[in-house]
Amino acid sequence: PGEYEPFVFAIQTLRDLDGVRVEVGHLLGLGGSRITANRIEARQIRSWPVRTHYSVFNSYMIVPEILDPVRPTDLDANTCQRFWLTVHVPDDTKPGFYQGVATVKADNAPASRVDLRLEVLPFRLLRDPTKSFGNYYYNPLDKIQATMKSAVVEAIKKRTEAEARDMQEHGMTTLQMGGIGARKVNGQWEAVINLDERIEFLQ
Repeated sequence: PGEYEPFVFAIQTLRDLDGVRVEVGHLLGLGGSRITANRIEARQIRSWPVRTHYSVFNSYMIVPEILDPVRPTDLDANTCQRFWLTVHVPDDTKPGFYQGVATVKADNAPASRVDLRLEVLPFRLLRDPTKSFGNYYYNPLDKIQATMKSAVVEAIKKRTEAEARDMQEHGMTTLQMGGIGARKVNGQWEAVINLDERIEFLQ
């Protein structure tokens, strides 16, 4: 209970498909227990070119890296499209097996179903206080400039809050943050970092 669990599956198109999307229903358990569909987030995986190394600028590879919100998408024949479902199991979920269906639909083809089965164990995972989990993170607040419109600044702050909340909910306890600048003083380079902003962000 309380954990995030992923389902990942892919479809291979045999012909051109229009408006491909995925719909997910409730996961049903014994005795009328259920994990409702609003606890399941559906995303489609986007692959794009990424440098093979951060110091290399003329060599790329195609990497599945972005989880876009599911939206009707036209797919050419012989295309592989992967989908990622994240189930946020409620804290009060009864232990046992839960089953449901993800339905793949297209405007010009019959619907297909993918059976889902999730086991909820009768205990909660404990946090190990001796271990830290985190992410290398570029803080969007570093992009704020004095010339920006207030609506843009507010949007950046809301994005930052949402990302911080999401990382915390997924068990992250620390961050390695980019955005450290440098300046030359009396012929010597020194790091420049706004600790107040980062402390506020972490809090």
